[in-house]
Amino acid sequence: MKKKLIEEIKLNVKERGYTIVENFFDVNEISYISNLVNLLNKKFGEEGGAGTRVMNLITLNHKFLEIILSEKINDLVKIFLNNDYIYSCFQSNTLYPNSGKVWFHIDHPYQYLNNHYNDRNIKLFVENEINFSFQMLILLDDFFEDNGSTLFRPKSHI
Repeated sequence: MKKKLIEEIKLNVKERGYTIVENFFDVNEISYISNLVNLLNKKFGEEGGAGTRVMNLITLNHKFLEIILSEKINDLVKIFLNNDYIYSCFQSNTLYPNSGKVWFHIDHPYQYLNNHYNDRNIKLFVENEINFSFQMLILLDDFFEDNGSTLFRPKSHI
């Protein structure tokens, strides 16, 4: 990954709490992934009112394992977590057209960190500015403010 892009990503995350990297995957790869997700939605999708969710993608098709193990993804994760990380979830969330202002809330691994011991550790991580979680969305469709697909809350997770 180019040094200029790495610095831009770090700055955006520090200032806004998130960054958007456009055209991270080429259009052919996105098309292939999108078709695959649509097939998996039909077979394994859990209905959520405004869309479907498919959990544990890496167990359902080798393409998702290839993505998560790719140098491109790992270089991005290492910007924030160095070499010490564990993947905990890889899922798809698909909203139906015209679903309105509804979005899936993705918060791994926070829901597993709900006891006193973990609360204390999270507080130490935050106070010492230690990153312990990284979340990434791979958007398969162009999205705009008016299509109701994604909402980013600045600094909601830093």
